[in-house]
Amino acid sequence: MTRSFIIGLIFLFRTFPPLAGQVTIFPEVDHQDRTDQTEVMRVEVTDDLTIVDFIYHPPSVSTETGAWACVDRSTYITPTGREERKYLIMAKKVSICPRMMKIVSDPDEPYTFQLYFPPLQQNILKIDIVGKNMNIRGVNLTNPADYPPVDSAPYRNQEAFLRYFYAHRDQLDPIEGLWRLQVRRQHFLGSGSYLEEEALPPQVVAILKEDDVFVTYSDSGLNRREYFKKLSGKKGYFFRTVFPEVEGEASAYTFFSDPDRFYLKYQIPDRLAHYYLMGSYIPGTKMMEIAEYYRVPLIEKDTGKPVFDLGKDTITIKKPPTNH
Repeated sequence: MTRSFIIGLIFLFRTFPPLAGQVTIFPEVDHQDRTDQTEVMRVEVTDDLTIVDFIYHPPSVSTETGAWACVDRSTYITPTGREERKYLIMAKKVSICPRMMKIVSDPDEPYTFQLYFPPLQQNILKIDIVGKNMNIRGVNLTNPADYPPVDSAPYRNQEAFLRYFYAHRDQLDPIEGLWRLQVRRQHFLGSGSYLEEEALPPQVVAILKEDDVFVTYSDSGLNRREYFKKLSGKKGYFFRTVFPEVEGEASAYTFFSDPDRFYLKYQIPDRLAHYYLMGSYIPGTKMMEIAEYYRVPLIEKDTGKPVFDLGKDTITIKKPPTNH
C-alpha cells in the first residue's frame, strides 16, 4: 500500500449493540497483498448498506511524523467470483482523493476507518475489496441463517414477560423467569497471568422454556442466541451461547449458590477478544466472562402479592449483593 491510502474513523464498541444486520468480526481472508497495511476488522451487511471497518497498520517511518492519505472513489466490493461491482458511497469523516489528510498514529490505539458501499444480496458468503491501493480477496462473511432470529420472542417488553411468568408461576422450571444479569469480563495473558477486569452494564433478561431447552431473551424480546439445558439426573444446567459475528461459541455449566442466584464462566472466542481489546490485544490472550444471575422476584414472600406494578414497562436494576 502507498501513502495515498485513506485512513478514517470507526465506531469502536466495548460491547455489542443489537445487530442492525449481518455482522462479521475479524473475518478470515483468502488473499491479501503483502504491501497492504490494512486489516479488515468488521463487515456489516444491512438492507441499505455494506459497511466495512478497517484497522490501519502504518509504516514505522510514519508513526511520529504522520502520513498523507486519501481513499480513491473507484474503490469497490464485489461477491467473490462475480463481475458485480458496488462502488464506494462514502467514507465517514475522511477525505476522498484527490483531497488528502494527514494521519498521525497513536501507539496505544490502532487507527481505524470505515467505508460504505451499496447493500449485498442475501446469502453472499465472500466478497473482494478492491481499489487502487487495496486488494483483499475472499473476505469470509457470517451466514445469519445458521442462527435464531433476534426478534423471535413471543413478548416485547418487561411487562409482558412479568405477566406471563406471574400467571404461570406454579408451573415454571426453577431457571425460568426474569433475572438481573451482571457480566464481568476478565483479561489474561497466554501464560495465565491476570491483567484486568471490566464490569459490563447490568441488564434484565428473561429465560423461557422452548421445547427441551431454556432460551434467554433481552427484556425487549431480542433472542440472545444462547440457551440452558437441564442435566439429566443432576442438579444444574448446561449453557451454550453463540457469537455469530465471529462464527464462534462458548459453553459452561451453571453453579447455583441458592435457588435465586447462579453464575457461569466461559471463554470468549479469540477473534472477539481481539475486537474488544484492540490495541492491547496480544496473540495468545485469553478473555473470560463471568455471568452472574440474580432472580427478579415476582411475588412478596409474606403477602403473596405481585412485587411490581404490572402497569409499568421497566424494572429498576438495583445493585446485587457482592458476597458469594
